[in-house]
Amino acid sequence: MCSRAHARAAAVLGAGVLILLVLFAPSVWATPLFSDVPDSHPYSPAIYDLKVRGIVNGFGDGTFRPADHMTRQQFAKVIVKNLGLTVTGKEACPFSDVLRKLSLSDPFYPDKYIAVCTAAGIMTGKTASTFDPTGDTTRAQLITVVARAAGLTEPPLDYDPPFGDFEPTHYPWARKAAYAGLLDDLKGMGPGFDFLAPATRGEVAEVLTGDRRYGVDYSMTKVDWPAFFRALKASGRDFIGRYLPWRGATWRQLTKVELDAAVAAGVDCFFWFEDSDNHFSARNGFAQGAADAEEALLALERLGVPSDTPVYYTVDFPASHGSEIDAYFRGVNSVVPVSQIGVYGNYITIDWVYQQSLATYFCQSNAWPQPQGWHPVAQMRQDVTSLWVGGVHRDRLTVTVDDFGQFRATQVRMNR
Repeated sequence: MCSRAHARAAAVLGAGVLILLVLFAPSVWATPLFSDVPDSHPYSPAIYDLKVRGIVNGFGDGTFRPADHMTRQQFAKVIVKNLGLTVTGKEACPFSDVLRKLSLSDPFYPDKYIAVCTAAGIMTGKTASTFDPTGDTTRAQLITVVARAAGLTEPPLDYDPPFGDFEPTHYPWARKAAYAGLLDDLKGMGPGFDFLAPATRGEVAEVLTGDRRYGVDYSMTKVDWPAFFRALKASGRDFIGRYLPWRGATWRQLTKVELDAAVAAGVDCFFWFEDSDNHFSARNGFAQGAADAEEALLALERLGVPSDTPVYYTVDFPASHGSEIDAYFRGVNSVVPVSQIGVYGNYITIDWVYQQSLATYFCQSNAWPQPQGWHPVAQMRQDVTSLWVGGVHRDRLTVTVDDFGQFRATQVRMNR
């Protein structure tokens, strides 16, 4: 499977030696998108996600300034873009204190964005005729706007959030957001959290992406796993994708020691299956698919993982037509039900397997040029842009659903 973990051998994590070997597909070695947002920053995954989706931009000096405040007019633009609301330029802004065309690169900023988000009932003015466009967006306002836009439902009556009733207008929305998990990764969240303080740009990114989870995949061995997983969680990522143990390159494969350390750290794991000696094995047809599914079941058993755990079968090449891999996935399905089958590949692979109802879980990689962009059914995206956390080089993973076929650490701990 394609990975950013290319030839950077002999990195050190704690006392363990990290081994990174050259993988199949070319990778993009890049500096961080923003010079002041290292990959270890707790809000880095959220900031990165908004940046690559074109929702936020940095400053001319290459910084993002995650600790700076965000004005209300800036936030109006961000929320409109995040929701994908249409801005035509014909909108009339109802507030007398909002100026027009403050940006040479964006003629809609700020008045058109403010007009759209207030018309949609997502943001409101300070009065009927004023918006306070240059005022800071408070944490309470940020959370209320996001919760309102998400249409969050009322929590159970007996639900107590990790904070008290701080203000009658915003507390009910914050309570909904907390119940939905949108505030889980906000630093300092708890009884002492100051909701009326200005929200930072990093906090805005985190709350806007609160419905997403971030993880990584990598190929390495001989690592101080407890230290690695502590660094991983500190960076805002809480799941991993790993190769099932089989034949071929053992340095790429998950071990029982690693899995146990992930579970102990509260890190979820999902599983890839791939013939590391032949990246084109998905072209080998029905018998290959059936044989791979049998091997995957044996690998799960060796790890002590339930046999009904889903596995992602990789198409580690840019398929040009679904006929290349159709028989392979039908072979997989002859051994395990569709509910246990995931697929990794490019847009064409994802689309074909989805249309043929041959898998339940879909991970699309941007390792190859794909003019179609991201497939709407892909619950997981793999981004092969360079990422370093805790001295380890790996690929970024983003999921937009609760269930992506993962082996849940919490369930394992509860059953012990």
